[in-house]
Amino acid sequence: KLGRQTMAKWLITFYGQLTALEKYFTKQMYKMKFLNMDETPLKVLDFRTEGGKISNTSYMFIRQGSSFDDKTKTIRKLVSCSYIQSRSKESLIDDYSLNDCTSYVMTDGLKAYNKFDKHCCCWVHAVRDFKKILKDRPEQNAKTIVLLVADLYEIEDKYRAQLLNGEIDSQTFLS
Repeated sequence: KLGRQTMAKWLITFYGQLTALEKYFTKQMYKMKFLNMDETPLKVLDFRTEGGKISNTSYMFIRQGSSFDDKTKTIRKLVSCSYIQSRSKESLIDDYSLNDCTSYVMTDGLKAYNKFDKHCCCWVHAVRDFKKILKDRPEQNAKTIVLLVADLYEIEDKYRAQLLNGEIDSQTFLS
């Protein structure tokens, strides 16, 4: 049996060895047409900040880049997960700016993300509170909004199928 701390130390050691590969894939991800970004609080063992303090608050920052190849009708995806110390604007968007990214970016609507020119808000996050209202009481306005978002998902599925079948191109899908 391996202890959790032993495994964590191994992963940190191997990560250090793979930094160049991570940078390469991050650059590739930022060249893609569409990015999803989200962050979630995370407890980590003995994670030290740049100042040397042990962190009480860390976040897992997850980014997924996607591009569609119109010739092969395939979707290419890359996913990146990294630790960040805060959800500040600098922590969340520095890589985007440094890599001259011009992708559409879908996020949960956190204000720090509002800098992006092609910013999209995630409907899953947007409708979450309305679903909570429906659990407590069947309010008609909340139900109407949830149903409208469900209709949007159906429209997206229709367009995604047209994209994969070659009926529309990726630019039409994204607009």
